[in-house]
Amino acid sequence: MKQQSFQRTNWDHRFCYGGELRKSRFGRGIRPLSTRDPLHAVFKIRAGSLKKGLRNPATYTLVNKLLHKYSKKFFVKIEQFSVNADHIHLLIRCSKRSLYHHFFRVLAGQIAQQ
Repeated sequence: MKQQSFQRTNWDHRFCYGGELRKSRFGRGIRPLSTRDPLHAVFKIRAGSLKKGLRNPATYTLVNKLLHKYSKKFFVKIEQFSVNADHIHLLIRCSKRSLYHHFFRVLAGQIAQQ
């Protein structure tokens, strides 16, 4: 009886990390980083910032070059990527949280500058 009550928790959202949990008293903890599963990230741009979007051949090759350059620099393995008209989908793997933070920051800055 005692062991059954130990396994149950009164907190239903122990594996959830977003939404309304940010407003609760205990808040949201740090999202765990899985080195086994890839991380899905989406970069979105404003529709008016590029005239022809990211699928323009010149812009597409630039984004492709920047992805490969900075993935090597920050030791991020890109499993898959998809460049759409106004956003980029990435499936990436990384061993340290700080490496993919730097990768995201630099990649977003370089795409905006170019």
